[in-house]
Amino acid sequence: MPYRFFLLIGLLFCLSLILISCHRKKDSTQVNKNKTEQEQKEKDKINLGQEVANRIMLQDSIFIHFEKNWQQFIAPARELLSPVNLEQKAAWEPLIFSDCRYYQDAHTNVPQVTISWNEPASQVPFRFDIALHYQGFEKNYYTSVFPVEKLKRFNIPQNSQFLKDTTAVLLTGPPLFPKIIDMEQHNIQTENEPKNLTYQRIPMVKQTLRITELGQGLSYRIRKCSFDGQQWKPTREITFTTPICPVDMK
Repeated sequence: MPYRFFLLIGLLFCLSLILISCHRKKDSTQVNKNKTEQEQKEKDKINLGQEVANRIMLQDSIFIHFEKNWQQFIAPARELLSPVNLEQKAAWEPLIFSDCRYYQDAHTNVPQVTISWNEPASQVPFRFDIALHYQGFEKNYYTSVFPVEKLKRFNIPQNSQFLKDTTAVLLTGPPLFPKIIDMEQHNIQTENEPKNLTYQRIPMVKQTLRITELGQGLSYRIRKCSFDGQQWKPTREITFTTPICPVDMK
């Protein structure tokens, strides 16, 4: 009898050990599963601090909660829906000057670019586009400003590929939406021009475009497009780079 009693006790003890071991294994499996799922979520999570080529973010209040309100940067202009003739050749050799300026709205130093060039005077409507991504103009990943006015930002056209690829918008961020400080036009006067000309001289103007709140340390493509009533024709295009601005400069 004592023998059977001790045998029963031993069997119950072994069974308890097996149950405890299985429970611990189940808990360990669940912990590993939760850890794997968390790691996958972190891997798939979009890092809103990322930009093209750098991670220096603008501090302008308009970009607060950018991941939630970026739709406010969609351009309302219906004219931008007209097609762009990509076969149009665009040569441009302007003077370009890039520097850093303290911008009060952003509470920091930001890149600013000044582009100056001469061209025939014209009343044809025009716009400017900028692209940061590879083949941005060709693949419809760019922002535009129209009409070209002082303090107007570049925005996303309603037919842009960005609206189908919001991840590209979030990863690139505020550098897609710089602001025009000024757009100046001055008539060019030719000195000592003969009065008895046998031909009519084409009036020329000097154009000066200033853009601020650009991304730091980036390469931008910019083009000017003219509108003929049916489509946009690129007439100017060039690439420029922006500096990385010191924090304590004012």
